[in-house]
Formats: sequence, C-alpha cells, structure tokens
Amino acid sequence: MARRYWNHSSARPGLTIKQLSSELLYKDSLAVVLPKNHSLCGTGGPIDLRTLAAERFVLVARETSTALFDKIIAVCSRAGFSPDIVNTASVWSSVVLLVQAGEGISILPSKLQLPLLGCAISCSAR
Repeated sequence: MARRYWNHSSARPGLTIKQLSSELLYKDSLAVVLPKNHSLCGTGGPIDLRTLAAERFVLVARETSTALFDKIIAVCSRAGFSPDIVNTASVWSSVVLLVQAGEGISILPSKLQLPLLGCAISCSAR
C-alpha cells in the first residue's frame, strides 16, 4: 500500500525561507476586547481606535507573538497614539483573563471570539 503525506505548517507573516512557499488562507481582522462593564460595550458598531488612546492595554507578549504585537502597535500608531501597555501575557487566553479582571483592554484577532470573551467589538482601523 502506497502512503502519501501532506506536510503543512503555519507561520507568522514575515517569515522568509527560500525553500518554503506560502499561500494566504484567510485574512483576519482585529477586535477590541473589553471587560463587560466597560462603557464602550454594547455600542453596537466598530470602535474608532482613537477613542482608546487613554486606555490601559494588555497585550500578547512580543516574544511569543511578534507579528500580532507589532500589528497592534502599528494600528494604534496609525490612529495617532502609542498604547499604554500595563501588562503582557504569553498566550491570548491569559490576555482575556486579565481584561476580565479589569487590568486593561486588549486588541486580538477577531477569530478568537469564544465564550471566554467578555465583550469584543470590531476595530475601524486595520
């Protein structure tokens, strides 16, 4: 019996190895993650990131997710501010727990819409 194998890998944007080829499977947008009692929860529409300039941020650590961290810094910069990063965590689920505990707000990929999230609203900037 002949066996065929499919080798597959996921990589972050920016990885450049000449022996590999890549194909974009989907493009994810970002969502602002807020504690349930935040004044912006329930507003119903995309949030203009400029309204978050004075907020405290909890992000995924750059050491564990360089592309996501850099993307968040870039979208905040395009909105005219640098986020006040008060804490980081090595995994996104810990970031969500810190947001739920009132440590700050976050920005995460919208595909992470799990029951764990207190309140997530799409961003108007990408």
